[in-house]
Amino acid sequence: MDDVYVLDTKEWIWSHPQMKGQVPSARDKHTACLVGRTLYIFGGFGPSNVEEVDEMNQDNDEDVNANGSVENGNGNAGEGDDAISEDGADDDEILDGGEEDEEEDGPSMSFTWFNDLHALDVIDMEWKELETTGVKPTPRAAHASFIANIKDNESGDARVKMFVFGGRDHVGRRNDLYTLDIKTLEWKKEISKAPPARSFHVMLPLPGSNVAVCYGGMGANGQMFSDLELMDLQTLEWTSPKSSNGFWPPLRGATSMTSTLSQEEPKLIIFGGSQSVEDKETIYYNDAYVAQFSAASC
Repeated sequence: MDDVYVLDTKEWIWSHPQMKGQVPSARDKHTACLVGRTLYIFGGFGPSNVEEVDEMNQDNDEDVNANGSVENGNGNAGEGDDAISEDGADDDEILDGGEEDEEEDGPSMSFTWFNDLHALDVIDMEWKELETTGVKPTPRAAHASFIANIKDNESGDARVKMFVFGGRDHVGRRNDLYTLDIKTLEWKKEISKAPPARSFHVMLPLPGSNVAVCYGGMGANGQMFSDLELMDLQTLEWTSPKSSNGFWPPLRGATSMTSTLSQEEPKLIIFGGSQSVEDKETIYYNDAYVAQFSAASC
């Protein structure tokens, strides 16, 4: 899908606003980062035939009334590496080949990876595609991205940067790291001894610290991770903390993670996700885990 929905967190009412500008093509497994009133959308995986997507979206729009509320709409949960597409093709196979095989009744929809960057003004609800410079990431999906204020080593000025780590492209799962200067829109491929390649992981900065935390995901050989990896935002050095006590979450990917606002003892909260092991049925979770960090560990 290429649509946008907005939830009013005061009245708890959903709306489906009319978009302006150049709307990104339909996709999933992309990332979204908010800076001020601008939402940055990067990458993802989706249909490469725009005309087919437009027809699909037109059919879906019939479920939306003039007020923007949804009537008789069917929502589907987010799909992971092992989700089954409508025509029965394994999503992992689609990601490997980028294009589905032809069916007996004719060719099916073709898919591709993206590395384009789009910006949505969340006040005016207007899209625009951004032109960038530098060394941009390969087209990819199921990566992790986040925003952080970084001190420039040469000028000493604070720069707002978007970090992109890992994900999956046409070659396989990655553990490369890129940054985008939000002001200049210049990409840079960073040199960093990162943890093993993965996709469907989550990563965000800890409040009041100079550290970003990466959790979980699926590895290059299909193995699942449940590790926490810490990256120093200034030096880009990684460490692997061990839980001193409590319960460690089972292996999983495609989870959600957020942090509390406390800067003295920040906490991470993860919810849900899935575990996919070869020749075994996928396990889906609806549990929650909390990781607490001391100021010394950050």
